[in-house]
Parts: sequence; structure tokens; C-alpha cells
Amino acid sequence: MRVISGLARGKKLISPTTEATQPTMDRAKETLFNMLESWRLKEGKGWGQMSFLDVFAGSGSIGIEAWSRGVKCPYFMENDPAALKVLNQNLALMKLPAATAVDALNPPIAPRPMSIVFLDAPYGKGLWAAALLKLIKAGWIDKETLIVVETDKNAPEIVPDGFVEIKERAAGRNLFLFIKQGVKDETGL
Repeated sequence: MRVISGLARGKKLISPTTEATQPTMDRAKETLFNMLESWRLKEGKGWGQMSFLDVFAGSGSIGIEAWSRGVKCPYFMENDPAALKVLNQNLALMKLPAATAVDALNPPIAPRPMSIVFLDAPYGKGLWAAALLKLIKAGWIDKETLIVVETDKNAPEIVPDGFVEIKERAAGRNLFLFIKQGVKDETGL
């Protein structure tokens, strides 16, 4: 597992050794960020203008990739002790501040709504949908936030009421759902 683009391109990341955390593979990560790059360009925003939250962060590879591309200070939510240890090792490799344990189902109040929220909860347990509602209440997500959910393409999840699926894309065993609050708009994904 490595950083695929930007400032830290090619740097290797530590992978968790537990089966509870399964990092997004490089090829799937590349597909995800190609789609985010397209969205970013259509929005007319630079990476440095955007904020990014990596929920159920595991190794932190997605948030670190966003940082490598220019996001100033990504946020990470992870509460599994083994995953948090690996996350902090990877953050240290990038000389980023350490993360503290944060439960996505009981998140702290947000400093501001994020531009992009990425959720990669354990598959098939409905945790991402439950976390989504908690993140809205805590102010991490507003109507402008692009929400990306990574799930298993063989067991797709149902998008909750009040959200609209903008696009989905399979990448290997993964399925990325791009959603927003409210009605479908022209996001250009």
C-alpha cells in the first residue's frame, strides 16, 4: 500500500495486520481519486481549498492521499486500538499530527462542514448509514458536502432517505457510492 500521487507520491504506508481493517487497495484508491479529481475540477476548487474527513479511517490511506494532493489538514475518525496505532504510524511517516480515538457513532462537534467525507465502515453492518446521521448532527456534513461510501460491490448498501446517490463506481471488490443530502443536483461526477 502506497501514496499514489502528490507530495508523498510513492511513499509506502503501513498496513494493519488484523482482519478487522481492510485497506483500500491502490488500484481502487486510484479510481476513487480520479473521480474526486473530476468532481473537484467541475466544482472549480483546488485541493487546498477543500476539507476532508476520513471516517472509519483504518490505516488512514485515503485521508493521507487527500493530504498528499493538497488538502491542508485532513481529519480522521477511528476508534479500533490496532487500527489507530497503524493510523498514527502512517501519520508520523508523513509528519502529520497524531489522531486520537474517535467513535464515528459519537463524533465530536465539527470545526466546520467538510467538503468531502469518506466512509469506509466494516461492510454489511449498516454502520456507515448510522454514522452519516451522527456526522450531520455534529456539523461535519451539510448540503454541499460530497459523501463517498466504500462498500462491497457484492453486497451493496441502501442509501438512506434524505440522500441522493449521484454516482457509483465499482473498483475490484469495492463499490464507491457518491451521495449528497437532498435532491439530485448537477455535480458532474
